[in-house]
Amino acid sequence: MARRPVAMARHPVAMARGLLGSALQAAMVLAVVVTPSRCASGQDVDPLAEVMSGVAWEWYNKDLADLTCDNAPDALECNANGQVVAMQLNGASNETLATIPACIGNLTTLTYLNLAENAITGSIPESFSKLSLLKSLDLSTNFMKQPIDVLAALTSLTHLNMSGNLIRAPLSPAVGQLPALVHLDFANNLVDDVKELSALTNLKYLSLHDCAMGSESLRTFSTLTALQFLDLRNNTFEGSLDALTTLTRLQYLSLAYNSVTGSIPAALTRLSMLTFLELAINGINGPVDTVTAMTALRFLSFYQNNFSGSFPVTITRLVNLTYLDLGYNRFSGSVPESLGQMSNLRYLDLGDSSLQGSVPASLGNLTNLENLWFINTNATTGPSCGVGGACVVDQNASTSFCSACPAFCQSCSPPGLCVGCKESEPQPEQSTGGSGLSTGALIGIIVGGVVVLLLAVIGVGVFFYLRRMKRASRFGALAKGVCVEYTMKEMEQATNSWADSNLLGSGGFGDVYKGVSPDDGTTLWAVKRAKVITNDFQREVSEMATKHHPNLVRLLGYATCGDLRDRIEQVLVYEFISNGDLHRWLSKDAPSPLTLKQRLDIIIGAAHGFEYLHGFDIVHRDIKPANILIDGNMQPKVADFGLVRVEGGTTVVATRVMGTPGYVDPAYSRTQKATPATDVYSFGILMLGVLTGKTAIFEEGHRTWSNLEWVQEKLAQGAVDEIADPSMGDDRPPTSAVQRIADLAIRCTATFTADRPTMARIACEMEALRAEVCGGEEDLVHRAHRQVDEELKESMEQEREMNAELFMTLTGGDTGSMMGITGDMGGMSTPEVQSGSQV
Repeated sequence: MARRPVAMARHPVAMARGLLGSALQAAMVLAVVVTPSRCASGQDVDPLAEVMSGVAWEWYNKDLADLTCDNAPDALECNANGQVVAMQLNGASNETLATIPACIGNLTTLTYLNLAENAITGSIPESFSKLSLLKSLDLSTNFMKQPIDVLAALTSLTHLNMSGNLIRAPLSPAVGQLPALVHLDFANNLVDDVKELSALTNLKYLSLHDCAMGSESLRTFSTLTALQFLDLRNNTFEGSLDALTTLTRLQYLSLAYNSVTGSIPAALTRLSMLTFLELAINGINGPVDTVTAMTALRFLSFYQNNFSGSFPVTITRLVNLTYLDLGYNRFSGSVPESLGQMSNLRYLDLGDSSLQGSVPASLGNLTNLENLWFINTNATTGPSCGVGGACVVDQNASTSFCSACPAFCQSCSPPGLCVGCKESEPQPEQSTGGSGLSTGALIGIIVGGVVVLLLAVIGVGVFFYLRRMKRASRFGALAKGVCVEYTMKEMEQATNSWADSNLLGSGGFGDVYKGVSPDDGTTLWAVKRAKVITNDFQREVSEMATKHHPNLVRLLGYATCGDLRDRIEQVLVYEFISNGDLHRWLSKDAPSPLTLKQRLDIIIGAAHGFEYLHGFDIVHRDIKPANILIDGNMQPKVADFGLVRVEGGTTVVATRVMGTPGYVDPAYSRTQKATPATDVYSFGILMLGVLTGKTAIFEEGHRTWSNLEWVQEKLAQGAVDEIADPSMGDDRPPTSAVQRIADLAIRCTATFTADRPTMARIACEMEALRAEVCGGEEDLVHRAHRQVDEELKESMEQEREMNAELFMTLTGGDTGSMMGITGDMGGMSTPEVQSGSQV
């Protein structure tokens, strides 16, 4: 399913205080940027290279063993004894490193080292075993693949961040030999067999999300009783929640996209400090009333589990909730009026369930609500938010509905609140008295007039009745998102008898024509005439018509000619998308160059569309720019999707050919087995096209390139600045943004399908990037992540004075040094904040 949250807010100050731990003194140190190290030990030095101001040439000819603040550049921080205690070579804002300089191991007084966001390959040098005082090590977002056994010697480590590398191996036993660790982030790697972690009883923060682990047991974590933050999203952890009931200090718990089963144990209420609980997409069943005792909760997601029975009314007692997702379960009964008491809600999902009855008028009290999902339920009628009539909820609702539901839609910013109300006829004003005809006389005149009028109209009315009723039923069906059956004669009328001048192009399904609705003569259609006749057309259309998402092209109707044994024509009618396809916008004939924000919007929106399809086990199989249409607001809509299901689904129907050269997953070509990972591969190639402006296969320099090959070559050459589409001109993204987009796209094409991110993950990472480089609003879930990071940072500022003594011990008791360092953080993130931003 679409719109899957990945994370949300934790309790701000309390959690921040808990995460500080004994490593705060290292986080306080100002780590100033230096040019990527070139050491005399085995590394060439270019005398002509520009070096940063204050970095003397003589320094580069040292092995750093005798480096002090007297002879070092200003870019290093030292303690009161003149010893180097902090260094940052972060590639996000500087030239990147290809390997870790072994001579860094000679800085034996280091307590803080940040080598994040470089292009480091290989492993950690053996010389690092000499860094016995190191407390914080950040090697995140690199390309390290080899084991990290040398870490066992770093017994002082309290913070370790290895997230976003390419490590493919069981978790190194060395990690389990770091008893001082309080913060560990191994997210976005390919590690498994994490039993070594059970010995790290001081851990307060643990992130292992998106590690594609095998069948690991939740029991591994039952001994980590100091944990306050645990993120295990997007893995295959098994077992029940009973294994985690010992973690009574937890404030954040995410188990989304795993294989957790069983029911919610009563002992889970021991986690009374929990503010964030995400159990989406598992196999949990039974009652949910247990969580109603966990009154600190602000985020709660039970999306897509096996919960059933009556709507859990007691859950409305959780008045602190800002995010509630009960969608895609089997809850029945009606939505309680008490839901309107949850005034802090900003996100509410009750969709895809068996709820019935009326939408309670009390929902109009939820004035903070920004997102409401209420589709595919039977509870679609009821009071109209104070307007009158029936209130219907539809995922494709536009901002125009806000004017119809003022009691509910008090704020139309951000737009897209999914509620619309059908107004009742206005009530006539009552007479206030005065002279004139009596009431009886007025009634007599009115009745007589009505009788005469009826006699005059009946003859004409009967004549038009059937045609009018048919047309009205169509409009009603379209308003409710129901697919309409048309005749082939109407299709010919709509397309001017399939005139060549109406032909828009050809796709996998067939030829596409521009048409005009015969119902109103103005609504534009895209009419697809099938090349391949299928046996299950009617069943396929019925299911496709229920798939509504803002980033999917909407199916409006269909037409057939012939019976089951003699199928001559099959036609699909879609909404007309005015701005053509993405292929057009990436070509030299584009109306104008796409801006960076537009490119990110297209990637994000399309990813959400495919995420939605994958939630129904539907794979597209032909992702390419020509199948991404661009609407009048420059938002993407996925086109040409059918009902090809992954193994285990109920339907396998081919509505188009298998993929397009350059975009087809090699694994799919070999096995002929389509999975969501098949689409992810193609989407990665599409992302590279959006980034570079190039087609999947092109000619350059007297040879044929694939775009994937070309980008990988540029990255290997360190020519990141040459990757982005030059048509963006001054709007070209910063190097770090190009690197992140390219890295994510390449991850999508990983040889092993388990290594590829999900569409939800792609959207989440790109939303974070868009917010950083373009500004503006992030999506609700990611904004909450960032909010928590800011809260953590703010809380840590408050803790500085409390940890002064600890810092003075680290720096040799120099209070002046501490004040000089803590007075200006220089943009450097603390370990907690930096890791926390890894969504």
